[in-house]
Amino acid sequence: MHHSTAALDHMLANSTVGPAQYADGPSRLHRAALLEQYKLYVEMADRVSARRGVANAFFLTINTGATAAVNVAVGLGAHHASAWAIGSLTCALLIQCFLWAATIHAYRRLSDVKWRVVGALERLLPVRAWSDAERGLLSSSWGSRYLTLTRLEELVPVCFALLYGLTCIAALIL
Repeated sequence: MHHSTAALDHMLANSTVGPAQYADGPSRLHRAALLEQYKLYVEMADRVSARRGVANAFFLTINTGATAAVNVAVGLGAHHASAWAIGSLTCALLIQCFLWAATIHAYRRLSDVKWRVVGALERLLPVRAWSDAERGLLSSSWGSRYLTLTRLEELVPVCFALLYGLTCIAALIL
């Protein structure tokens, strides 16, 4: 759905904060300090997202390597390994998938709190770019069909866990 410029302006505007709040005097200093805190907090929230990306890259590397190693081992005829070896490897990989999912969940909760604080700070600023405008555009454009990146991100360790479970079953049956 395409929004008009007027609709976007309405989502951005904060009618409770205007030029009068930025006039000379103590209020101006307060607003300057608020803006600096806002910028710092947005940067901190963005850093959490960056750390989350690094953690996901780490787990994805482990899982990609494990998947490749299992495929190479099966290709070399090692699929007749003992049930204990297959079970142990699968358990280790499943535990690692659980830890990955837990890490994603922890980062999601931390990010959610940080971005809620950003939204609260935006209510004190002239525009609400993230809290109302961006979120409003996403929800009105996608509605209930909008699947957040975090929700997609949470599916990755589940897919690897399913792959490991199926590989274990196939290895034990064949």
